[in-house]
Amino acid sequence: MTKFNNLGITIARPTSEAFDVALAKAASIADAQPPRLVAVAREITADHELSAAEYERLLGVARADLKIGPISTGSVDTFDVRVLEALLARPGLRIHPQARARIEADVAAAREALERGAIRSGAFAGSDGAIHELCQGKIDVAFDDFIAKMRPEDWSPNLAEYRGGEVREISRAKDGRGHEIVRQQERMQLGSLPNVLDMTKNTVVDKGPTAARVTWQVVHSDATPATFFLSTVQRDDGYIEFAKTADGKVLVTTRSAHLIRTPISAVAGAVAGRVTGELTARQLKGYFVAVIERYRAIAAGSVPVKAVDRP
Repeated sequence: MTKFNNLGITIARPTSEAFDVALAKAASIADAQPPRLVAVAREITADHELSAAEYERLLGVARADLKIGPISTGSVDTFDVRVLEALLARPGLRIHPQARARIEADVAAAREALERGAIRSGAFAGSDGAIHELCQGKIDVAFDDFIAKMRPEDWSPNLAEYRGGEVREISRAKDGRGHEIVRQQERMQLGSLPNVLDMTKNTVVDKGPTAARVTWQVVHSDATPATFFLSTVQRDDGYIEFAKTADGKVLVTTRSAHLIRTPISAVAGAVAGRVTGELTARQLKGYFVAVIERYRAIAAGSVPVKAVDRP
């Protein structure tokens, strides 16, 4: 493992308020939707009955506008599914039986894909330019066995493309629900040349009986030779959750928002900002799929669990 400088050299020890900020930022993006899908959802009102043709048109317009949404033609990505579920649950909305059957079929197909082992991802560019991602995949092992094998507080060294880092534990205590709450500061480098990302995060690990959620906020990004002396991570807020499913297995969900600068994005950005956003979105979608695949490999025993330096 690559040994970096002690975290205390990089950034000051975080206060308890800093961890509250990390939690608040992650909460603020948890329900964010692609701007065009939000507009489309507004068009579907209770003034008339939603037809199957209207549903197809509106969803198609949203996909065409996003460009970075679906993985393949005809698929429904993770953000689309959230909109569809909201439509079905909207009080007073009249949906033609044919349209309702199609929406329910799309939602069911997405859920069934997860059960079959698909890792489903989506991404969009927010109004502030940040690239949002949402990725989900199931790990076919018992939840308790997985948490015992890979402690949630050791999530980072077991990420895909982990180049090295450190973790400094700030506090560990039980809250009023009986959950174990671990607050820690993490320094890591992820990726491969030329797009290596360097970051220092404030992280809150919330470990309960049926779920463990790791919430983070990047608060610093060092410019190093590995990053071609660029401060690569301008923003990175989000969480990864390991949740116990109805059959006792593990559902992994990642949800985050990013502003990233790398040599490739810097060059592409000089050409067109939209191109940069789409490239970043595709890279993020692929990366978080790889993260879930790596956790699956750890669960299966084909990849060893990594330890982490804790100065």
